[in-house]
Amino acid sequence: MRITRFESVYQLTFFPRIFPVNCYLADEEDGLTLIDTGIPISKTGILKAADHLRKPIKRILLTHAHSDHVGSLDELCHSLPGVKVSISERDARLLKGDTEMLEG
Repeated sequence: MRITRFESVYQLTFFPRIFPVNCYLADEEDGLTLIDTGIPISKTGILKAADHLRKPIKRILLTHAHSDHVGSLDELCHSLPGVKVSISERDARLLKGDTEMLEG
């Protein structure tokens, strides 16, 4: 995993040379916001990066429901009880397996 800092945002890149998968830790006053959760094996690297920053992950923001963006969501939620997860209404339905078209 490669970590790149952009001011108060840390880009975590898994498999940077093969098929880069990115997620981000935004450093905020009360803790960290994780943007996307990467692939299923990303959990350990994400938690280590947060530990290195010495701040808890308070929120998870999912940009969309593709597997390389939500892959370690379940494991992270298990490891971070009480973490708040946000995703769009449409993508929340996709995560539940609902592939019906929305009206309009």
